[in-house]
Amino acid sequence: MKNLRNLALLGAVLVLSASFASAATISPYGEINFSGDGGLSGTAGYLLTLTLTNGAVPPSSVSSNTADLAVASGSFNAFPTTPGFLQPVTIYAFTSPTLPATLFTTTYNGVMATFDPTTFISSNINVSGSSELIGGMLSETGYTTTYEVLDLTSVENGSTFTADVVASPLPELSSLILLGTGLVGASALFFRKRRRIV
Repeated sequence: MKNLRNLALLGAVLVLSASFASAATISPYGEINFSGDGGLSGTAGYLLTLTLTNGAVPPSSVSSNTADLAVASGSFNAFPTTPGFLQPVTIYAFTSPTLPATLFTTTYNGVMATFDPTTFISSNINVSGSSELIGGMLSETGYTTTYEVLDLTSVENGSTFTADVVASPLPELSSLILLGTGLVGASALFFRKRRRIV
């Protein structure tokens, strides 16, 4: 009976800790979307090179540039996207096959959002332009860092690019509670059968 009580307490702690952990997670479907001067080049199926330009005529290549934040939803709504005040995003160029340590970062009123790429996923080149998916760690001040996928696209002539990250959905709290209850029940049944055998 003592083992059953201990298992029930353990299950309750697991469920409560899971719910508290999810409270500080970036909002499911929270989005950051921005655009700037530059383009993608390379071979489809491999990591493409992101070249950034300074917007001058003729343009010059730069290692980092400021892009304009167009969408900031969910947890990211601390960042302004109102007309006339576009939140700047610092983005860093990279050359295939090496990803930069940080792909983009933006800060407003002490809140920082950053994407540190870790994995090349896929790329595509066609008549309308180029695109690639890059996995990495998305972080925001006050929230748990999570693995997300960034979608980079550029128009055919490579003059402008768009970057978009949408946070993954999370399991609902009721699902976590159901899982915890099931684990507690299965453990209790296991220990009861074990006691009979002994």
